[in-house]
Amino acid sequence: MHPRKGEDAMKKIAIMLSLPFLSVGALGALQQASPQEVINWKLQCYFQTPQSLGYMNQFIDKVKEKSKGRLLIKGYSADQLVKTMGVLDAVDAVAGGAIEMGWGTGIYHEGKIPEAGVEFGLPFSWETWAEQKELYYKYGLLEKVREAYAEKGLYFVSPHPAGPYLLMTKKRIEGLDDLKGMKLRAPGMEAKILASFGASTVGMPGVEQYMALQRGTIDGTVYVTLALKAMKLHEVVDYVYYPGFIKPTTDLYANLKAWNSLSPDLQKAVQESIDEILDKMNEGYDREDALGLMNSLIDGGLKGAIRFSDADVARLRQAAVKVWDELAAKSPRCKEMVEMVKRFMKDKGKI
Repeated sequence: MHPRKGEDAMKKIAIMLSLPFLSVGALGALQQASPQEVINWKLQCYFQTPQSLGYMNQFIDKVKEKSKGRLLIKGYSADQLVKTMGVLDAVDAVAGGAIEMGWGTGIYHEGKIPEAGVEFGLPFSWETWAEQKELYYKYGLLEKVREAYAEKGLYFVSPHPAGPYLLMTKKRIEGLDDLKGMKLRAPGMEAKILASFGASTVGMPGVEQYMALQRGTIDGTVYVTLALKAMKLHEVVDYVYYPGFIKPTTDLYANLKAWNSLSPDLQKAVQESIDEILDKMNEGYDREDALGLMNSLIDGGLKGAIRFSDADVARLRQAAVKVWDELAAKSPRCKEMVEMVKRFMKDKGKI
């Protein structure tokens, strides 16, 4: 072999041998220089009200900001992706991974997660968002709710405030004994409480109650305060009663595998984003409820907002505790959660 040719061959071999090392180093440099992966999630809200969708969008914007664009969430309103109720409902869709998050309420989950009945709110338990937070974060309710959701492949991110459910009637009642013989629309636990005072109760979708009240098919309903104005219930009921039967909880939850796949800093961004707007949500709902009630009294035909006597509130709570105990019997964890609520109520001198 010619000496020069031998030298050239050796140089080629040396270059070839160095290529794997150069390639690995170059690849590492490219990986460090490339932007981090953008994660895209879908979130379906159970509700279609401007208030709920507005708060959901605030949350989405905060996540984008706090994650520096690394986690992008696209929001949808009720039924846009999956039916809120039905065979393939929102909680199933999130648990199965079809969508990553749900903005809903435990009352829809109770058939699959019995503990969601306590999450939603026990009648005549907490009356304010401050009390609700205390039960969740100081008495341990949040931990138990998260355990229950985790068993279904879900991560419960946070509870949310919502407006109270009030008794609304066409005729004035002076006390609980006047409920006897009345026909009232009421859901689950509230229906059992009213029945204990002699009322007959019916289940009915919220959208049907206006006509039922107008026609006299029912004498009253238990429903959210904002419906007085938003659904014009002030045209077909004359009186509302305080305290509300329930101060419900709405919620934010995620697919457990998707949640666990997030880095700790992204999980923190999601948690902080929702936590930062909850108090504002409560203030907003309270303000809207107060304005709706005032407008209903001034312009809407509502004749009065009446508070039950202390004696009647005590009777209502006594009847409610019996209903709580029925829910407590559904699972050992339900029992633990109901006992937490009872301990809270005793500590506050309410039972």
